[in-house]
Amino acid sequence: MIYCTGIVTADGQRQIVTKYQNPDLFWILRGGGGAYVVALSAILRTFPSPSMLLTYNSLSAVYETQYATYLAFTYTL
Repeated sequence: MIYCTGIVTADGQRQIVTKYQNPDLFWILRGGGGAYVVALSAILRTFPSPSMLLTYNSLSAVYETQYATYLAFTYTL
């Protein structure tokens, strides 16, 4: 989760962006728009990983190469 970002705007101004300071730019940086700024730095909020993680993958192998890729992928897990 993005907490704070240092940016440069199109007119060359450096700014700090949080959800309280420049919230419109914060929304853009989180995926709400096009490329309006250049991000120079970011402070991220991290969370502890769960003690157990489950995943389910379903692939249908039509060709031999796809099946070989599937086997190689599942072997690496």
